[in-house]
Amino acid sequence: MEVNNVPSSAPESPRLSPQANRRQKSEDFRDSQLSLASKIATDVVVGIRRNRLLISQTLDSFYRRRWGKIRLLRRQTKLINLQK
Repeated sequence: MEVNNVPSSAPESPRLSPQANRRQKSEDFRDSQLSLASKIATDVVVGIRRNRLLISQTLDSFYRRRWGKIRLLRRQTKLINLQK
């Protein structure tokens, strides 16, 4: 039996009840929110790691300079003490 030139064996698109349609939309929304939250969390973790690296590099260079000055002063005082 054909209706409007469409064979009856053609698969019909599933019609969702309004309740099932709302449920599907809320699931899609939740999935998109979870995906967005996951991306944000990843960006935050990457940012924290990057900041930690920058902070540690800054501290390393600061202490390296500081210890370099201290070593230089020690050498100078040793030389002064040796000359006395």
